[in-house]
Amino acid sequence: MFARVCTIDTGRFDRVIAVSDIHGSDAAFCRLLARVGFGAGDALVLLGDYIERGDASLPLLRRIMRLDAQGAAFALAGNCDNLLEDLFTPRFRGDIPAYLRRRKTILHEMLAEQGTPFGADTTADALRALVARHYAAERAWLAALPHIIDTPGHVFVHAGLDAGPLTRQDAERCVRRQDFFAAAPAFAKPVVAGHIPCQSLRADGLGAPLFDRARNLILIDGGAQVVPGGALNALVIARGGYEVVQEPV
Repeated sequence: MFARVCTIDTGRFDRVIAVSDIHGSDAAFCRLLARVGFGAGDALVLLGDYIERGDASLPLLRRIMRLDAQGAAFALAGNCDNLLEDLFTPRFRGDIPAYLRRRKTILHEMLAEQGTPFGADTTADALRALVARHYAAERAWLAALPHIIDTPGHVFVHAGLDAGPLTRQDAERCVRRQDFFAAAPAFAKPVVAGHIPCQSLRADGLGAPLFDRARNLILIDGGAQVVPGGALNALVIARGGYEVVQEPV
């Protein structure tokens, strides 16, 4: 399947603020937005992986959905964000109850919110019924997310791009790949991506964004909920330059 591409004219905004891989870190996300002074005149571009691993995936998702509805945020799909679709059309996780026994997910929060916490007797059928009855809006919003956001100055994607037109990119490779930094070609304009914690890409092992100016790559995943001591990174793009703000999780 070819990627869904969303084109945004960011020229009407004073700043573009990019954040990736929030992973249920709702409180840290709120602190980060406060630290960068997010407000009117800013475009918030979110690079996917909103759910799983953290303890507040559901409140975070609802916050992002509200920002999106207000026109204040533009959100992309990440590989973790297909968990609800995987429940109905299994592709990656197979036995969802078994998966839930290994990892914190938004489904745990949905079950708890409905008063039926996850347990040994939780079945996939029960999970499907729960989502269909109470969380159809969240499921639909996640399923409709684009894979690429194209702006006049930058391209945003969760995991990476291949050479060639954006409209011919493979959707799965946009959200799920490990080799982007090693294999990426040079791009005509900067490509901002997340997915792989910067700690595993930088020679110094730090979680700050990684800039490869020769190939026009900017990697911004700070390893929140994935790497011990991970953080959320905000890449603030304004007046032709970059500022980085980090918020511990």
